[in-house]
Amino acid sequence: IFQFNMANRIGANPGIYNPSALLALGILRLRHKDYEQGAFFVRAALLRTYIDVQLSQDPSLQGLGQIMTQQVHQFVPNLNEEAFFKAWDAVADEVITWDKEVPRLYDRRWASLHSIGFYTQKPLNYLPLSEEPRIIEEAHDLFLNQS
Repeated sequence: IFQFNMANRIGANPGIYNPSALLALGILRLRHKDYEQGAFFVRAALLRTYIDVQLSQDPSLQGLGQIMTQQVHQFVPNLNEEAFFKAWDAVADEVITWDKEVPRLYDRRWASLHSIGFYTQKPLNYLPLSEEPRIIEEAHDLFLNQS
């Protein structure tokens, strides 16, 4: 019951949660064979993670999206890959539209908790927020070209 309550809270107001929460929601949906919603939230999580990593300018975070993808396979061991990738392709445009419409109300520095700099106490070197629209547009273009 707790998982579904949290899933409902995340789904009702996804802009306040960082991408790891979106990933958890996607994984929960996939575990319950809801491939469309599962693929949607996994893709949304990966897109926002990519954007946040680019904003961080931290090379030690470049593999974070791959780690998140591995978590899908770890926590959804019986994933129907055919159904998943069919849904993955089907939701690409919808994820971009969603990303443009849903505000980023979470702390974009969340990814830095996974940084080597976090352990060495290296100062953060984020791009200024004025660069965010450019980074987002580049990410959307890259994302659609990979679909």
